[in-house]
Amino acid sequence: MRTIEKFAQALKKEDFKKIAVMTGAGISVNAGIPDFRSKTGLYSKLKNPELVFDINHFIKNPQFFYDNAPSIITPEAQPTLTHYFISFLESKGLMQICYSQNIDGLERKAGVKKVVQAHGNIDKAHCALCRKDYSRKDVVDAMRASKVMYCDCKGPIKPDVVFFGESLPKEFEMNLELVASADLLIVMGTSLVVRPFSSLVNHVGFVPRIVINNTDLKSFGDIGLDFSDNKMTKDVLFVGDTDEISRKIISFAGWKEEFYEKFKVKI
Repeated sequence: MRTIEKFAQALKKEDFKKIAVMTGAGISVNAGIPDFRSKTGLYSKLKNPELVFDINHFIKNPQFFYDNAPSIITPEAQPTLTHYFISFLESKGLMQICYSQNIDGLERKAGVKKVVQAHGNIDKAHCALCRKDYSRKDVVDAMRASKVMYCDCKGPIKPDVVFFGESLPKEFEMNLELVASADLLIVMGTSLVVRPFSSLVNHVGFVPRIVINNTDLKSFGDIGLDFSDNKMTKDVLFVGDTDEISRKIISFAGWKEEFYEKFKVKI
């Protein structure tokens, strides 16, 4: 499966029926949502970007978040071809779990049912101190106006996004068995920098791990991926736009008509 065509043929033959997928910000760039760590990503436009999503800093100075984070509000964004491709795999009974770093919810918009949003979402909001729930609309309006919204307890209100220093959602641990039992791992649009999300690549057994990313990840040896010519490795890297590579996979697998009938998205 060293080529996209051979990988597509393996999918078509249903060589894999328990696929786990990991997604990052790169799959939403074509939806108009900036990624985080590329040269033109969100972090390149912010001063002290790590502090924007630091829970301790937020509690002390919530205005800093409200001033810098409006770009993460993307309720109008629509799924990309990659999101629909993931949904397509699930609809064919080939994918059993998708772990996403993204907070935009586009996997769900595309119809993916079994998805874990590891870093939370912007669909809900809560007080950072007492945890009281608040509506997304009120918080989104406040963020767009750069006006901090406060709870009755005087704590600042934040979207249900996981900040640095906060625990991951309970769903992260609850669904790990679906990663461990996978017969194929597909990683799309993530630089695999943030832990513990990146550690998921080592939670699968000795199965093929296909990485699709716009950046060459060969230097990321510390996370356990081996893209060398070593015949023992089952790791494969396809460098390129995730939409374009998803389009090639669908075409090589002979799924173009079926894909269009389901999503009305042309290949």
